[in-house]
Amino acid sequence: MSGFVRLYQRLAAQQGQLRLAAPPAAVTKVFSLTGLDSVIAVHTSTEAALGASCDVCDRVADARAGTSGGERGVG
Repeated sequence: MSGFVRLYQRLAAQQGQLRLAAPPAAVTKVFSLTGLDSVIAVHTSTEAALGASCDVCDRVADARAGTSGGERGVG
């Protein structure tokens, strides 16, 4: 898990995003239990990860921009 956190931090420092696509159920459960799913977006498929904005992505983008809510989309 620490590898995901380090990767997330490196990407965030460059205004990037980490999206996890179609992980095994055990990984999804660990992300949920640890709260990482509130920071790193977990998607059910590659298409979903590459598709339109997601709630986690929007929250992370809003936090970086200093806004409070869904004012800014990520696509």
